[in-house]
Amino acid sequence: QIVSWGEGMLETMNDIINPPDQSFNLFFQAPDDVKIPLWMGRLNYSLPRFSNIGLNFDLLWVPDIRPSQLGPRDTIAGNHTAGLQAPYVRILPGFTQLRDFGMQIREKVPTNENEYGGKITAEIGDRLSVSALYFRDVVNDPGMIIDLARNTAMFTHNKQHVYGGYFSYQLLLGGFEAIVRGEVSHYTQHPVILANPIVNFSTLTAQTFLYKPVTKTMLAIDKDMRIRWISPHDVTKVSVEWLHKTVNEWDHRLGEPWTYNDPNGVSKTQSRRNAREQDVISLQVMTFWWASKLSPMFFAAYSPGKHGDGGLGMLHPTIKWYITPQLYTNLGLQAFLGDTTSSYDFAGLIPTSEVTISMGYEW
Repeated sequence: QIVSWGEGMLETMNDIINPPDQSFNLFFQAPDDVKIPLWMGRLNYSLPRFSNIGLNFDLLWVPDIRPSQLGPRDTIAGNHTAGLQAPYVRILPGFTQLRDFGMQIREKVPTNENEYGGKITAEIGDRLSVSALYFRDVVNDPGMIIDLARNTAMFTHNKQHVYGGYFSYQLLLGGFEAIVRGEVSHYTQHPVILANPIVNFSTLTAQTFLYKPVTKTMLAIDKDMRIRWISPHDVTKVSVEWLHKTVNEWDHRLGEPWTYNDPNGVSKTQSRRNAREQDVISLQVMTFWWASKLSPMFFAAYSPGKHGDGGLGMLHPTIKWYITPQLYTNLGLQAFLGDTTSSYDFAGLIPTSEVTISMGYEW
């Protein structure tokens, strides 16, 4: 099954149940296009509406524990760096160094664990929906421990508790109509990448992350508009979203430049850093042409940077063509630009861009 919780558009907040498969697409794609279906048990129960309030309960049990899929991370046909050649592994900050040092890749996933949680949703009147949730999570994104003695990089996935909630409200104010939505999520032990790995000389291992509580909040507004010069006959859907991310227990080691020596002994600096507080604003515009057979969409995100960093952004225009009511093709561009020393997560992808074309069939 695939289960989606939350209202966020740009970044994963409470929608953490199904891990993404990003071995064939860059990040920030339509979530349901990249989610890995999992075996799970699900119980959904709705109470009859009382005094114009309806309650819905959703309980989950997930014994199928899998991590995010970036590409094969183990030895293939005797080549212990094969996984590092995958397109979307190769461009990620830090993975280039693993390939340069010829490290073996191992992944330790606690498949003996179980994930479980629940969500309660209140439908209040006809315009307001409010949800609160809890989920015991095996983190999809890994933390990495380097074994210097064995020249091995071990990807580990810890357990954490996730608390959150979200709402959606239909705003009617005079002649103005829009959808206001918001979301909050709190992770108790999320892996945050260190600026410089912590080396344990007694075991000859280096830890590249720290477990930290992380909180994310989001507020957005969606508005259907008639913009004649974009679409003369159909409405244009416009969404603006603000996202704020906080590392609740700050450690100065999270914000320093990441330095390392390459195989020739030359010291280099990886400019990807963290900040205690991060903001990003995104804009999405979607419309319809040719009796809805063509669906152009433009998505842009911008982070202003913190502590003297410059800003950075992402552009993601796509156009979807329904050849038949079920068969479609999708052409998209994704590009990152701005200051590589910025503290937002995708600063390490500058200057990276891609053009993709895909076909699909909807049953």
